[in-house]
Amino acid sequence: MPTSFTPSDVASILAYLIPGFIALYVRSQFVTTPHHQDDERLLSYLTISVIYDALVIRYFPGAIAGSWFGLGFFLVFIVGPIIIGILLGINTQRDYVRGLFSKLKLFPIHPIPTAWDWKFISTTEEQWVLVTLKNGNMVGGIMSSESFASSNPIDRDLYIQWMYDISNEGDWKPLKERGVLITTNEISTIEFWPYVPLQENEHEQEK
Repeated sequence: MPTSFTPSDVASILAYLIPGFIALYVRSQFVTTPHHQDDERLLSYLTISVIYDALVIRYFPGAIAGSWFGLGFFLVFIVGPIIIGILLGINTQRDYVRGLFSKLKLFPIHPIPTAWDWKFISTTEEQWVLVTLKNGNMVGGIMSSESFASSNPIDRDLYIQWMYDISNEGDWKPLKERGVLITTNEISTIEFWPYVPLQENEHEQEK
């Protein structure tokens, strides 16, 4: 004879899926994650959830038992994993744990999948960029808050918010209010260096 699930039963089952799903979803907002098969994703959810259960859920039995199911469930199974996901994302971007491992002469696989993702995630200040295209032409400019680098692993396009004209002599002249979008199949190499304002005579706006 079929039996109905109680709220406690449902919470117990979801305890091994919800925290991992939410935490990894929030983390994915901070860093590009590789595409995995369904079974690999499920294993990741379960791994995070089991760790979360050992460190958090078991100390809040009321969230599962049902005595404070509404508020307790929300705090433990929604808010908690969101916080964990944010911390995981920050750690991935800042390399805190990896830096600690390196001091111990341990070098685990980097969680950020490509150099493209690593570079553009860590770029928070203005930088000069010089893009060499596959046809040999070069595009230079300034990348800042209004520039954009795609996080799509298939289409790595790049938008530079302020484009400069590069003369044959190597002089850079700013092009007023002109940005440039470069598609992924045109890019050969990208060079970066810290932003330092050019001399005044090099900053004349194109008329």
